[in-house]
Amino acid sequence: MTPVRTGVTAGVLGAGVIGAAIARALAGRGALVTLIDAQDRSREASWAAGGMLAPHSEFDAPSPLFDLGRASLALYPALRDELLDATGQDIDLRLSGTLLPALTAADEREIEAKRAFLASQGIAHQLLSPAQLAREEPALTTAARGALETPDHAVDNRRLWSALFEDCARRGVVMAMGERIERVETHAGRVTGLHTAARMIAADEFVLAAGAWSGGLASLFGFDLPAEPIKGQLLKLDVPPDLVRRVIRHGHTYLVPRTGTELVVGATSEEAGFEKAVTEEAMCHLHRSAAALVPALAKRPVMERWAGLRPRLADGLPALGRVPGLANLTLATGHYRNGILLTPITGEIVARLIHGEDPGADLAPFDPARFPAA
Repeated sequence: MTPVRTGVTAGVLGAGVIGAAIARALAGRGALVTLIDAQDRSREASWAAGGMLAPHSEFDAPSPLFDLGRASLALYPALRDELLDATGQDIDLRLSGTLLPALTAADEREIEAKRAFLASQGIAHQLLSPAQLAREEPALTTAARGALETPDHAVDNRRLWSALFEDCARRGVVMAMGERIERVETHAGRVTGLHTAARMIAADEFVLAAGAWSGGLASLFGFDLPAEPIKGQLLKLDVPPDLVRRVIRHGHTYLVPRTGTELVVGATSEEAGFEKAVTEEAMCHLHRSAAALVPALAKRPVMERWAGLRPRLADGLPALGRVPGLANLTLATGHYRNGILLTPITGEIVARLIHGEDPGADLAPFDPARFPAA
């Protein structure tokens, strides 16, 4: 169905999954949207991520990010279906759960804390014995004393970005790819235009969703945003189908199976500025860590190695909401380790805010005004 145009015009800065989801949601409500990115195609955090959808594995205590993550995870099946219908692209949403194995006594204490928290929230989970693990995940190391299974899942983030981008184009979003913002015009507390080398982009509303580059762009709008890039290195192994049947997480290591013979292994977390070089040290560490969980991975060939930059704000929470002093600028950035997870709900929240509707979530913890200079 072709959206009925509302007359609202919007410029969205950043063409990763967050920006694309926002542009798609706005266009679906009839807005005329321009999606702007300094690159021809986004190959940053959205492309580099592991694709985990894991609010239940991340937390063992109440958190506003836990609640937002769970709400976003619930939107994924409908998003998958909509994108498949609209574009023919399957985002490979795998609803097979996540295993948190315990290899040590300390691991057992950690998963017990998570189990108790999930139980207190009424969330389904399961503790698996070594015998159950041998049946359900036979390639897992026999050193596992047991595991907690959580209702966390995974998606192919590259397919997700591709499908969102295609659906944006189908909904009439104008693509301003490869265009860097050089100057921002403001007047009377509103953004009036964005200047690139090619054009001036005027709109009623603007959204800053540029990931790790949001801090630099914020300065063009005249405010400070305490954002920094956190480098993550990952690799992909060629494995027999179903060698690893679901996501496995242990410490900072995760294994994410894809359809076919691909297994993503991540990830480092490094304060390295905007440097994205892949290092042999990190690759060896990731491969060894993966083999410690699934010994058969020790000799599996590497298909791909890469690095990306996660956007982290000073308090680790994203910024979602209006920017104080600029009535028509909305922030949607700083998703850090949860950008893929929070993609569906961020698109909906921003579209609702711009159309003057209830956002459908408590945004107080994510208010950009919590940063004094914002």
